[in-house]
Amino acid sequence: MQAISTEFLTQIPLGYKGSTKAEIWLYYNGSYRRVIPPDGLNPATGKPYRLRPASGTVNLDTTQPVRRTCQVTIPDPFGWLSDLTKLTPFGGEIKLWQGIDWGDNPDPALAARGEELVPLGVFAMTSVSWSKSGGVRTVTIAGSDRGYTVGLRKLLTGNTYPAGQTVASVVQSLIGSLIPNGGKLLIAPGAASATLSGSFSTNYEDDPWQDAVTAVDNAGLQLYFDVFGNAVMTTVPTGSGAEPVWTLAEGSYTTVENVLQDDGSLLAVVVTQPGVVQDITRTRSQQGPNGQIGNDFIVVGQGTAFSYQTNVPIEAEAQDTNPNSPTYIGNPVGQSAYGRVPVFIAPSAPLGTAEAQAQANQALALAQGQADMIQVDALNNPALDGWDFILVNAPDLPAVGLWTIESLVTPLSALAAQSITMRGIPA
Repeated sequence: MQAISTEFLTQIPLGYKGSTKAEIWLYYNGSYRRVIPPDGLNPATGKPYRLRPASGTVNLDTTQPVRRTCQVTIPDPFGWLSDLTKLTPFGGEIKLWQGIDWGDNPDPALAARGEELVPLGVFAMTSVSWSKSGGVRTVTIAGSDRGYTVGLRKLLTGNTYPAGQTVASVVQSLIGSLIPNGGKLLIAPGAASATLSGSFSTNYEDDPWQDAVTAVDNAGLQLYFDVFGNAVMTTVPTGSGAEPVWTLAEGSYTTVENVLQDDGSLLAVVVTQPGVVQDITRTRSQQGPNGQIGNDFIVVGQGTAFSYQTNVPIEAEAQDTNPNSPTYIGNPVGQSAYGRVPVFIAPSAPLGTAEAQAQANQALALAQGQADMIQVDALNNPALDGWDFILVNAPDLPAVGLWTIESLVTPLSALAAQSITMRGIPA
């Protein structure tokens, strides 16, 4: 979840005055700069000019190479958006923020904060439509995160990266110079030491973003663009020991909070919290996005035939051995209600044992929980992000436990419901 104040989360179920912001950036005279809104103060308000989206959504799907997309409609009272040299899908980007306007809050300390906004993403503008109805000008912008932009810069030459080279250096070579407008490649500590166990080759006309995603995936890692427009290479959260960042509950629920006393001691206080869930559906199924959900992931050598033959050269294997998982493989293997459902993975490059095992582990981590999905329409929390861990408290459904966000549809309105799709985390 994005960094926010404690009061931000507390205010969501109570209702809040929403605020949005957009900026248009363009490569201009040798560098990127903000071109809309212009600098200066609005004479009507005495505050800096502001571009405010009126409606739209930001979509997040953690299963896709290009995670974030948007579609946003913006009024154009000042005529800024009619300047075709500044508002253009040919190299332009839109940055979006959403949050709370504390200005009218009865608490003077909160009101003094003004706005508390969180970033929703940095998007290449893929299309722009201008409309006028009843004398009102609006512009509708569709966009995709920087993975889309990087993918357009097809490779003009191929390359072979030798075994032993760090995966991070391969990714840096492929995309480091292609990330626009000051974006960086950020390497999580758990991913920095990953190396190629075998050589990795790219070809003329390849999509460099897809090549980078493949190299990272082969190492059992993930690569995506975050809300700041940085490429992030990281491990896949498993949920082991995870703490929830938010609670999705029907009606009211109680929590126990430790309140610091004057003498330095902590007093346990039971607090009643309002819920944020509007609609909730829990689905348990054998079918996931890619068909039958597996519980035995077998990484085999490149070019190896898919079969059950005993002479298949298995590189690595990861099985669902959690008795609390609906796809538990059983002990002995296959002796469970779900049985053994193998999934064979043929990597695009030769793998060593460690790299193959990491890829098998990642496949298992991504599959676990897809048999137990929850879809929620809830009060809008723009700070949520992919893979956030959420505590669901809907005992009448029944659904009580930890889930992780797989996809989000965030409306650019404080009043509209946010659609959240989550996969289960077996206890």
